[in-house]
Amino acid sequence: MGEAFGYPIGPSVPEANGSPGSRRITIALLSLLRRVAALIFVALIAYGLWSRDGISDGRWLAILGTGWLLLLVALWPTLPASVPTFARTTIRTALLIATVFVVLAVQLLRIQVVQRQATVDRVATDPRSGEVIANARIQIADLEGRRGRIFDRNGAILANTVFEGDTARRIYPDPESAYVVGYFSPLLYGKAGLEASYDG
Repeated sequence: MGEAFGYPIGPSVPEANGSPGSRRITIALLSLLRRVAALIFVALIAYGLWSRDGISDGRWLAILGTGWLLLLVALWPTLPASVPTFARTTIRTALLIATVFVVLAVQLLRIQVVQRQATVDRVATDPRSGEVIANARIQIADLEGRRGRIFDRNGAILANTVFEGDTARRIYPDPESAYVVGYFSPLLYGKAGLEASYDG
């Protein structure tokens, strides 16, 4: 039981016509509903953050929205009838805003901690100009490092770097191994296949 603006907040419910026993049952059911909502909120967010299958952004936003509603149910105060209307509105509005900030914090946690590598490695193309947009620091680091050769088990070269003056160019002599070897093109497409897995 706590206080907000000098009024008690807690498991009490507005006075209703009924016996004290029925009010106790109502309070117990509300308490159980809040605990279940809080538990489902935590489970949904944990599933969304640490899911191994890499859920899509649309599905994540649906989980986040559902979680927000569950968080509201879990934290929504039942105020006694003696609390003035203005104080009720203020308390509930403050709670609503606080839950929005909790959801924003969870979203930031997902973007900056859980998906940090995907965010850093992201490459996009501007649809109007066709210009590739990516993290310039990663592109510069990729271009500065000298890439080694990739061999198959028989010693045949699958990927090599050829220098023409100050410019290095990656070549792939065996086109049949292209699906396995992948590609290395940090300025245009990024990297894939063995080229990506041997990076770093």
